[in-house]
Amino acid sequence: MFTIVHDQVTKPMDIERQEHPLEVNEAAEQLISQNGSQDAHDTMQASGDFSMSVDFGVSTDFVFETPKLGMVFQSDNHAYEFYYRYARSLGFSVRKNSSTHRANKTISRRVFCCSKEGFRCPHSRGPPVKSRPQTRTDCKARLVIKLQDDGRYSVVEFIKKHNHELSPPSEVHTVRSQQKLQHPQAGGIIEDNHFARIGSPSIYSCTPSLDDGGAQDINFMQVDCNNYLFRRSRNEILEKGDAQFLLDYFKQKQKDDPYFFYAIRMDSNNQLSSSFWCDAKSRIDYSFFSDTVCFDSTYKLNVYNKPYASFVGVNNHGKFILFGCALTLDDTTESLVWLFRTFSDAMNGKQPKTVFTDPALSLSEAIRQVWPNTHHRFGLWHIYEEAKKHLTEMFENFKSFKIDFESCIYESETEEEFQSRWNSFIGKYSLAQNEWLQGLYHMREKLGHVYGREYFCAGLSAGQGSEGMNKFLKKYFKRTIPLREFVVMYEKVLMVLREKEKHQDSCSRQTKPDLHTMWPAEARASERYTRKVFLLFQEEYVRTLDLFAEVSDEYGTNFTYMVSSFENVKPCIVRYDTSDNTVKCSCRKFEFMGILCAHALKILHSRRLLDIPLQYYLKRWTKDARSGAVVNDDNQSVNLASCSPITVQRNELAHMAHTLAVKGSTSEKSSAFARRLLAQALEEMDIFLEIDFNQPKST
Repeated sequence: MFTIVHDQVTKPMDIERQEHPLEVNEAAEQLISQNGSQDAHDTMQASGDFSMSVDFGVSTDFVFETPKLGMVFQSDNHAYEFYYRYARSLGFSVRKNSSTHRANKTISRRVFCCSKEGFRCPHSRGPPVKSRPQTRTDCKARLVIKLQDDGRYSVVEFIKKHNHELSPPSEVHTVRSQQKLQHPQAGGIIEDNHFARIGSPSIYSCTPSLDDGGAQDINFMQVDCNNYLFRRSRNEILEKGDAQFLLDYFKQKQKDDPYFFYAIRMDSNNQLSSSFWCDAKSRIDYSFFSDTVCFDSTYKLNVYNKPYASFVGVNNHGKFILFGCALTLDDTTESLVWLFRTFSDAMNGKQPKTVFTDPALSLSEAIRQVWPNTHHRFGLWHIYEEAKKHLTEMFENFKSFKIDFESCIYESETEEEFQSRWNSFIGKYSLAQNEWLQGLYHMREKLGHVYGREYFCAGLSAGQGSEGMNKFLKKYFKRTIPLREFVVMYEKVLMVLREKEKHQDSCSRQTKPDLHTMWPAEARASERYTRKVFLLFQEEYVRTLDLFAEVSDEYGTNFTYMVSSFENVKPCIVRYDTSDNTVKCSCRKFEFMGILCAHALKILHSRRLLDIPLQYYLKRWTKDARSGAVVNDDNQSVNLASCSPITVQRNELAHMAHTLAVKGSTSEKSSAFARRLLAQALEEMDIFLEIDFNQPKST
């Protein structure tokens, strides 16, 4: 049972996040309504994500006035603009370094420094996967202003000398602080060409100043043109009325489905920044299959690479299911923290045991903040996709490189085997100095298939959750699909997945798999497991034919076996206790996958057990995985005491109806019987309500 999300709910906000408040439902509705009538172009200009500046018309071959002690400015912004123009004329970048404030928050002292001031501090989590070039030289050049009694600012310190080479006029536009897209440029050449559907590279190359050979006169580079169009696309995606449409859609869904959950986040300019939603079925699915989640944002919704983020799980058939959908405008740590907290709210605070993501540092930090007790791993599919980007030449020049890389990452079963394969791989292709591989090795403990096999992963280690979901989405979503069509198509995707799941349920219950032996445990496993999972179990059992076991140690009821195969692979150590029939293998497949490995099955078979011990039938893999009450993160039934009496009653009735639907859908006969019961109940309820309505009410 779930707590209903009321329209008035607003997330608490700490001091550090006040610039980007999180608004949910009705609060967001008011903001969207206020902005709904604004033109998309005007909204874009108001966005806090885009920096506009005034074109001062400063020529790059003109040396601006040199700052002097005692110079006076009306405000600290005027002082910054003055130093900025001076820096442009000389060819260096400036940065707002530090400031002090008075009790009324007025700036009393401000330091503007060269962007090469100081040195970059080493990251606390080690070197990043993607290294950045060093840009700091501890330059001492600076301009310091101080507030006077008359409210103006005067220059109290000026250091002119730099300890690095300055940029020549022809390269001044590449200096960071000088890369400002001027308003006339944004509203002119770029806008006109963009509306004519000319690509970003062509737009930049068609700029008049470039035709004259003067890129330094336009104040921006190709990447700035790309970024401008990306930010502008925010309002093309959320074109006039789209934000209101999204909110109306959410409200209607919540009317139709009291368990429907949604949340909307606004930025500092009251523009729609992120959204998340999930329906009742997704929330109930999560309550049963929350052990493993794959968070994937690799599928991009449109030509501007707007990320569609999905929370993917694995059901009792080993197939992926959707727990929720999100649309985000960036992948910063702050945005991801909001998204993960919102997801937890939707799922009654129940946290996943293991979560798979791509290797982005922002994701690692967000998970550390929101789900500190969740085991974080990198999906191997994500790793492979990143490898193709960072090792392009190796993939193109060596046909064996792909095979060797996959063998190293995908096929290693133990940490020792991974280390051996890694050293051989690095040495063969002379990659010891490759910084991306060094970073990957530094984070090797998050590689899903090799390290941390004591954590349950539901088979997601190979990354099929992300890879499969991407392939599936491409069947339904075009890159240029409008937002309105997307939310409708998302519903259809859910319907398709759930219809397939119904077929799998029916197949598991209505058919029987072929058995390979007369071992009673095989037959009983086929009765408990779903069809897909039983086939995986059966594969492990068939593998026992290639294994032989020898007792290496015996102490009371505890036996230690060395289980080997004819492939001359390193033997596995299996420990078995006859007092309670517990079995544990060094390969840790059961801990990792939830299905006993061939080594353990070999011992149980040799001990002539008629059935697998019940503790090794994980309920999440059985046909009855969805039976039972919805629970929270403490494995307790969700407490609805904080809800209104009407909400509690509605939740209880909805849960009873859902239970009836689950049990009634097992066969055609049970489905027909359930329909008759529900139809009879509805008729009797209508009669009851009519009688109750006509009875006099007590005062």
